[in-house]
Amino acid sequence: MESIHELHLELIDVFKNDGFNGYEIVFSVQGQRFCFLTGNTKHPFPLNVKHQFAEKDICRLCGKNIYAAPIGHQLCAYFQRNMRELLQYFLTTHKDRF
Repeated sequence: MESIHELHLELIDVFKNDGFNGYEIVFSVQGQRFCFLTGNTKHPFPLNVKHQFAEKDICRLCGKNIYAAPIGHQLCAYFQRNMRELLQYFLTTHKDRF
């Protein structure tokens, strides 16, 4: 499987979450949308990465059969294993948004 730096991450939106002290990072890979939650706005740490698909599909990264959101807000096994690398990627490439 590709590393985070080899994936083509697009449609990246970073914003502070109103419900807790942290960020919500919304991005897509190969047309499939994901939501990455981090805790703490001063020193972010990874919480989880969930699928946010518009229609039922198989995740190209973890292979799970995912239903459309909001039912399909399931954790992505691929990104769960690579959360620290994913966070570091966003902090490095989009540091002006944090």
